[in-house]
Amino acid sequence: MNNVNRPERWAKTAVERELDKIRSLPAETNIYVPGNPYWQSLFKIAGIVNGGYKSPQAVFSEIEVACHHMGIEEKEIRYQWRRACQQANPRRLKV
Repeated sequence: MNNVNRPERWAKTAVERELDKIRSLPAETNIYVPGNPYWQSLFKIAGIVNGGYKSPQAVFSEIEVACHHMGIEEKEIRYQWRRACQQANPRRLKV
């Protein structure tokens, strides 16, 4: 019974850890620099979403809240989120 929910628990924990990383970024983080920590976290979250664990819309609203302190415009968050979802390979728990 425990193994049934394991992939869901893994996905929830993985997304939450990446959101925590975004929350801890300094407000002045330049999100336009290639390979910046913001993009890396978005990309990892997108892989989990592409793996089928969560819906892109639900996660997008969580990302918006997590990066509120950075003062990023909603349209920029949405643009980068779409790009991440298009480029990320699905991530799944290996059982």
